[in-house]
Amino acid sequence: METTPVFKVVIAYETFAAAARARQVSDRLNAELNLECDVWNMDSLVHPPLRELAVTAAAQADVIIIATHGSEDLPTYVKDWIEDWLPRKKRGPTALVALLVDQGETSGEPPALCIYLGGIAERGGMDFVSNAGDWRPTGFQNTGEINPREREARLMEASL
Repeated sequence: METTPVFKVVIAYETFAAAARARQVSDRLNAELNLECDVWNMDSLVHPPLRELAVTAAAQADVIIIATHGSEDLPTYVKDWIEDWLPRKKRGPTALVALLVDQGETSGEPPALCIYLGGIAERGGMDFVSNAGDWRPTGFQNTGEINPREREARLMEASL
């Protein structure tokens, strides 16, 4: 009997509301895929032994979701975690998702957080998806002409 390959998702969340939103996304994906999901509170990444476990999980993930309450900058220890897993990331198709729970006012310009995470995705050869605004990243892997909201909608439709 053939086994379905496991699709690995890692979620790093800042608040309970962000974790709940990210979990909704992973539950939708799990309806169609054999999903393995690791969930990490961003505050736990300040502790080196826990951060190393989260680094290992993220390096092996197909999708990494950064779920945060707004578009402010990430804490240094979260950026350190990202910089630790990025060079160890698995080969093959991977995606980085910015899931902003409280987007605030959208000016048509990407939030600084999305610019940062988009740059991380570009450095790692990853797709980048965000639910922030109607802007379209340029020069990122496999983004084509689809804006982030349309891409998220297509992902959600595919997982239903």
